[in-house]
Amino acid sequence: MKIKWEVSPAPTGPYRSFQKRSWPVGMFNDNKQRVLLRCADEYVPARVKTGDHAEIEVWLDLWNGEKTKLVRMTNRCATLQEAKAQASDFLDRRPQYIREC
Repeated sequence: MKIKWEVSPAPTGPYRSFQKRSWPVGMFNDNKQRVLLRCADEYVPARVKTGDHAEIEVWLDLWNGEKTKLVRMTNRCATLQEAKAQASDFLDRRPQYIREC
C-alpha cells in the first residue's frame, strides 16, 4: 500500500515555545483514510534521525464495511521508519480494511 506522508510545519509566532510539532500523518486510498503517528515527545527531525524519542504509536483509520474507525495497533515502534513500515505492511496484508472508492 502506498501511503503519502506529510509533516506539519514547525510552530511559528510569539507562542511557538508552547506548541508541539506533530508527528507525520499518512494518507492513503486517495486521501480518504489516514495513518496517525503519536509519541509522547515532540517531533524534532534531528532527534528522530538519532532515535532519541519515546516509542511511537501507530493509529489507522480502518473501514469496517459501514464507516471508518480510528484503531491503535498493539505494537509500538522504536523508529519512524519502523512505524511507517508497520502501517504499510498491515494494509498490504489486510486489504479488506481499505474503503472501496
